[in-house]
Amino acid sequence: MQVSNTLGALTLALHERITRAVVERTGSGSSGAAAVASLYGRGPMNIEALRRILGLTHSTCVRLADHLEVAGLVRRGSSAADRRIVELELTGAGEDAARELLRARADTIALAMAPLSPRERTQLERLVTKMLGELTANRASARHICRLCDHDACGHEHPCPVDGAATALGQ
Repeated sequence: MQVSNTLGALTLALHERITRAVVERTGSGSSGAAAVASLYGRGPMNIEALRRILGLTHSTCVRLADHLEVAGLVRRGSSAADRRIVELELTGAGEDAARELLRARADTIALAMAPLSPRERTQLERLVTKMLGELTANRASARHICRLCDHDACGHEHPCPVDGAATALGQ
């Protein structure tokens, strides 16, 4: 099963390179980057919603929000519907950081895909779509899988395979 082993090595290498690129360009670790990317792609949300997307405990997510607020990337505000609920939203610096981290992620992936021919890229897209669909269990897992995605990259020419799988599951 060499393909399983090499796919595991590829995912680990990409994860490490993306994390390194994000830290170098934005000064934020992977949880902070995922939080900023999620707020950028989905808009303001409360701690509970963000915590579920990131797969963190409530207290860990509160500390992350504190760190991001001190860094000037997010600000806290009250929900229009319920003033007891604190909403997090990106600042201008947070939006800039989100765009930069998405560029860092895209650059890293583009470098890894550079040796592939257009035909190989089409094959890879088909296979990755199939695999992502299988890994999507429900809407919550879809949000977690796509926590560091560039939401503008999916859904225009080709619908997002993760969102499509969640929709097909009725979740």
